[in-house]
Amino acid sequence: MRGAAFKGTKAALLKVLKERRSATLAELAQEIGVTRVCVHGHMTDFEAAGLVSLKKRLIQGRGRPSHVYELSEAGENIFPKDYAGLACGLLKQIRERYGSKVVLELLRQRNQKTSEAWKAELSQESRSARLEGLTRRLSKLGYEAKAVYVDGQAWLTLANCPYAKVAKQFPELCAAETQLHQDVLGYRVQRDGPRIVDGGVRCQYRLLLESAMS
Repeated sequence: MRGAAFKGTKAALLKVLKERRSATLAELAQEIGVTRVCVHGHMTDFEAAGLVSLKKRLIQGRGRPSHVYELSEAGENIFPKDYAGLACGLLKQIRERYGSKVVLELLRQRNQKTSEAWKAELSQESRSARLEGLTRRLSKLGYEAKAVYVDGQAWLTLANCPYAKVAKQFPELCAAETQLHQDVLGYRVQRDGPRIVDGGVRCQYRLLLESAMS
């Protein structure tokens, strides 16, 4: 599990739920050899953290339905996932067979629907409002974006890269993201300084306020 966030009994309970998909208090207690009171306390903590949910298990025939615990989406995400590894593997094969230009074009096409939607939402806004709107949307995707103004110069800064593992191997991803910024803002954007994946504190973009079509 990521970063060994849970150890001992808590880790064992989550592992059982992962393997069994669902389980009652009694089943969990029996599986790891602790009391139901102990399990209930941990499940209460997990529910409060949004890691598990309590559902009814219907019983055929007579008898009252039992309540079972299941991992939520957040609980599932505690366990390792290697989506970045899969993406890198696929992009590597594409680059080896077709070249970097095809990789860049595929990534740009991936951004196209997002770009069109954001442009439509912000098209009537002023330049500064479009920039603020872009930062809000990027932040929702995990970039921790901010608009910064220094001596009249506008900058777009990204304090986090949610695709760092992919971007480190494929700079085409950064180029496609820069194109997305330009398309939404309607003017040229130029990356300035090292990227996060190259050791920079943040990814920083200078807004040139020239038409992106020029």
